[in-house]
Amino acid sequence: MDEYKDYYLRRQPDHAHLNIGDTTAYKTLRKNLNCSSFKWFLDNVAYEMADKYPEPPPNHVWGEMRNENYKEWCADTLNNHFGRPIGISGCHHQGGNQLFRINVEGEWSSGENCFASEGDNVVSRYKKKRFL
Repeated sequence: MDEYKDYYLRRQPDHAHLNIGDTTAYKTLRKNLNCSSFKWFLDNVAYEMADKYPEPPPNHVWGEMRNENYKEWCADTLNNHFGRPIGISGCHHQGGNQLFRINVEGEWSSGENCFASEGDNVVSRYKKKRFL
């Protein structure tokens, strides 16, 4: 994804710690095949992406959300659909449905879900229209 790697990692910050191994052979193959860049793809093939999905702001914080008194329980999206409340479940420390982030603009999200208070619940309010 070339220079767009950082934008992907804003949505999935825990992926920055994955060991993807040596990519030298893949990069050499891409160069030898004269492949176009991801920017070229966005500019020439998926040109509507920038308008429909603007680049996300940087993350301010990210990680699990736990109650100080019950550290074995984490906030969890429970893989719920939009408009459904989030819940809690045992912390598994693997991200996924338990990885939340707050960006520098104050948006609270997980994956493509943004959250807001609705009565006594926190619910997924709308699908973010952000790049990646």
